[in-house]
Order: sequence, then C-alpha cells, then structure tokens
Amino acid sequence: MDRLADNVAVVTGANSGVGAAIAKLFAAEGAKVVMSARRAAALEEVAAQIAEAGGEPMGMRQDSSRR
Repeated sequence: MDRLADNVAVVTGANSGVGAAIAKLFAAEGAKVVMSARRAAALEEVAAQIAEAGGEPMGMRQDSSRR
C-alpha cells in the first residue's frame, strides 16, 4: 500500500475524528504527513501512533481558524 509514496499530505484537525483517520490512512499509504490541530497532546498521540506503524508524521499546534 504505497499509493502515496513520495508525497506529502497536510491534514488540519488531525488530533481526533475524521482528521486523525485521514492522517493515519495517508501515512499507511506511504505519504509523509504534516498535521495541525489546536490540542497538542492529542496531536502528539496521533503522531506517535503513525510513527509506531512506520509512518513519517510531523505535528504542530495551530488554530487554522485564525490568521
């Protein structure tokens, strides 16, 4: 499952729900995943799960509703 190998996916709201599921799926398909969310602790947990599965996550605390 490397359909997204050599690609980078940017996922906002990646700390839970649909955003977390998308980040995990993209990573499982081979993408490097850049994730952002407002809650840093939950985001770090998702990043750890992706890394444990062999993915390459990068997370940053950020509120995309603000400039």
